[in-house]
Amino acid sequence: MKRAILSAACSAMLLTPAMADDASRQVTFGAVTYALSCAVCHGESGEGDGAMADELAVPAADLTGIARRNGGVFPADRVAEVIRGGSAVTTHGGQMPAWGLIFLKDPAGSDGGLPGGAAMAERRIADLVAFLQSIQADR
Repeated sequence: MKRAILSAACSAMLLTPAMADDASRQVTFGAVTYALSCAVCHGESGEGDGAMADELAVPAADLTGIARRNGGVFPADRVAEVIRGGSAVTTHGGQMPAWGLIFLKDPAGSDGGLPGGAAMAERRIADLVAFLQSIQADR
């Protein structure tokens, strides 16, 4: 797991200057965010088989099937809202994010005291949504 996180972080740093468009950047940085925040439960491939999967009271969702479960359409706005913590996820056992404050913002506009404020929280969410959309299984 540590190797996957390190590899994703190094790839993001090395590829950033060569990226031609924002979509590629979003997917790359979203992959790093996913590796750091989501893979422990949802698995490196997003199929719900993370290292902590056996410890969860509610099984981790297969994130590669979001589009399939929504009639072949990836609901980017809904996924972003779930990550933001604005919508409960029945199968998740409550609101996201379960991992801490990295995506949360308080009314004053900070994101849990992390550098970058609300804009960085929204950037991380957009990057993660782009990555999740990129790993969708064939519809």
